[in-house]
Amino acid sequence: MFEDDEEFSSRDEESAASRTTRAVASHRAATRLLTEIIRETPRNDPRLPRLYALRQTMEVQGKELEEAKRLTEEYQETYRRLTSPANRLAVYLGAIDEETALIAMGDQEYVASVAPSVAEAKPKVGTRVKVNEAFAVIGDLGYDPVGSLAKVSEVVGEDRLRVANDPQGMQSRLVWRSDDLRNVPLKAGDEVRLEPNLKVAIEHFPTKDIQDYFLEDVPPIEWSQIGGQDHVIQVINDAIQLPLLYPDLYARF
Repeated sequence: MFEDDEEFSSRDEESAASRTTRAVASHRAATRLLTEIIRETPRNDPRLPRLYALRQTMEVQGKELEEAKRLTEEYQETYRRLTSPANRLAVYLGAIDEETALIAMGDQEYVASVAPSVAEAKPKVGTRVKVNEAFAVIGDLGYDPVGSLAKVSEVVGEDRLRVANDPQGMQSRLVWRSDDLRNVPLKAGDEVRLEPNLKVAIEHFPTKDIQDYFLEDVPPIEWSQIGGQDHVIQVINDAIQLPLLYPDLYARF
């Protein structure tokens, strides 16, 4: 029932748009004809003022028809967009030739046709692409801003990485490098961000050297600079500092 209603609405919408277009065309033709009649009418003809008034009225009506045509077309475009099926998102894995490319949705890979405008822009490996009902690539949305982080276990050639999501590295998988990571120096232990399909590493997080967490120079601090810890200071003095300063004395006790 709903499909029939939608089909009827679509036909009715197309009919209204066609009627408006025909009305605008007919009105333009009638206005041109009236202009020719006025041009050929003698200047002293008593009917001439009425012809001018008629043309003015037709010009006003023409503007109203043009506005109605614009609104009808706008409504038609809005209706088309709102009733069109949702597009799917896939990850772009690379061009096969000028007209087709390899894409992936989850664990499934497809050889898809690519719209000329998208092919001309040359999408990067790892970017999100918009796919229509026919599984044709119709848009490039760039890299996904979020995704899982994984540690690099091994760099495999120039375009692949072995990564692991668990600390022990037991659950590892091979992924592609994105175009932007192709020339980035990666090493085991680095973190990378994977796009949602887990097929391509798209961002690099280098391993922070552990020495960065330590102070290179430890500033000297006097006991007098430490407040509120007199008992602790006394214990440290008795147990550590004084035995080091006076080992002979403490050896006798």
